Amino acid sequence: NAAVLADSVLHGKLPIIDNFSAHALSDVWAHFIYYFIHSDIKTVFAHPYRNLSALVGVFALFYIVKTLFDRDVALLFVCLLPYNYYSVKIASICLISVAALLHILKKPSFRSYLLFWFVLLVSAFTVYDEGMALGIACIFAYLLLIWKERKRLKQFLAGGVIVGGASLLCYVTYALLTGIPVIARLREWISVSLGSNSTWALADFGDPASFAFLLSYLVVPACATFLLIATV
Repeated sequence: NAAVLADSVLHGKLPIIDNFSAHALSDVWAHFIYYFIHSDIKTVFAHPYRNLSALVGVFALFYIVKTLFDRDVALLFVCLLPYNYYSVKIASICLISVAALLHILKKPSFRSYLLFWFVLLVSAFTVYDEGMALGIACIFAYLLLIWKERKRLKQFLAGGVIVGGASLLCYVTYALLTGIPVIARLREWISVSLGSNSTWALADFGDPASFAFLLSYLVVPACATFLLIATV
């Protein structure tokens, strides 16, 4: 979003806090990196680093496949992957959430948990819909795996409280220093984030009140999931 970028670069405003975009940081974070490296205010609006998000997604995908299989398989898979096929979004930047989940499964430690929660926070604020969905899924998946292990469960939840509390403290401090209404801005942010691209597109799938919608998007997926769990 050029307006958000211009407001941030030219006037020192913070994205998400000082201004809103349904695309969150996905439209501006690569611009910031280019600007900080080159200090070029003119070219930055041409988005020369537009493919940086896909590159991060490819590296995250490589780490995921490498962790599940081995390095050679991961290299072959990533080289053959048509990651520019944006309709599928296989190489989404939000895959960093899945990579972080595999990391804490491989090397569980309090430091790894802090990194996991931080990555989930970055992913959620980079792309609202994908980031939040993958983040929540990763959290529940890990909780299902460790719910009997009290020590790891306490460390995991403590890491989330620390990262979330520190983020909230930074937000409240900045809001008070700049005169931003803390609660009102949170409400605005929730309304924007829940109304992002994927949310807006839901109406195009059909009438949510119809039986066909219920059958296609709730009953059939639920039955397929149940059968998959039962057979595995």
